[in-house]
Amino acid sequence: MANSYFPNGCALLCGAVLSLLVCGCDKSTNRDTPAPIDSYIDELRRDVQQQGTAYNPTIACYVDLTRPDNTYRFFVLNLTQRKVLLQGICLNGLTDEQGRVRYSNEVNSNCSSRGLASIGERYRGAFGRAFRLYGLEPGTRNLRRRAVVLHSWAGVPARPTPEHPIQSQGCPTLNPLVLDTVAGFIAHSSRPILLRFN
Repeated sequence: MANSYFPNGCALLCGAVLSLLVCGCDKSTNRDTPAPIDSYIDELRRDVQQQGTAYNPTIACYVDLTRPDNTYRFFVLNLTQRKVLLQGICLNGLTDEQGRVRYSNEVNSNCSSRGLASIGERYRGAFGRAFRLYGLEPGTRNLRRRAVVLHSWAGVPARPTPEHPIQSQGCPTLNPLVLDTVAGFIAHSSRPILLRFN
């Protein structure tokens, strides 16, 4: 992975985080079915093509909330080289009685959304550094109005775990070290980065 995607001051930290979180580095702790990375990449490549030249054509993110909540569900992908650059645990919004993720785009629903979004500007929120999300499809159009943002929380595990993490109020919430690395990709991208929720 090119170091040009990372701020100079965090290259060492990012390298350490990536050594723990890149795909396939610790199969012994991730006993679930491997993520369908190729299908994520194909879907994001179609998204980039449909959205035109406004977005980064090489780097994009995929959140697969159909996967178990204690395994990797957030992926930063290189669409050209067809590989995973980073993966992390990601919290979801409300679930139903069977523990399945509920999807809604309604204000105050506290649910996860499904569809395409772009990662917007950085700001400091209640949980520290965060990035606004802008919906690009009907299922994500209200992300901004709902204050659904990409942020971190210290209670999110860095790696797969037997325990199940708590739910968020609809925000895709990451481990702080994972968000630090994502922030490096965002900072060194000349165009906004797409993020697809499933």
